[in-house]
Amino acid sequence: MHCVSIPLPTDCETEAGLSMWIYVFLGNVLRGIGETPVQPLGISYIDDYARAENAAFYIGCVQTISIIGPVFGYLLGSLCARIYVDIGFVDMGEYNSPVKCV
Repeated sequence: MHCVSIPLPTDCETEAGLSMWIYVFLGNVLRGIGETPVQPLGISYIDDYARAENAAFYIGCVQTISIIGPVFGYLLGSLCARIYVDIGFVDMGEYNSPVKCV
């Protein structure tokens, strides 16, 4: 099979700033702070303050949500993967080629 390389124009891309990585880092830090106490403290709280006959149901709900949440996250991520990575940095109106600038 013969592969043909199509050169990409240099005006198709612009430099991304370092500030984007700071936003990703801060978002992950905030997410970690919010997710950390749910398992050890949330289950203890439910066990202490819920009625004995309802505690198992509530703990089951917390565990189910913690499993289903990442599933929806991966599904949403797969849908968002179809969007161009460089939104705002690449002007696709001027670039007519079968190769995508990603």
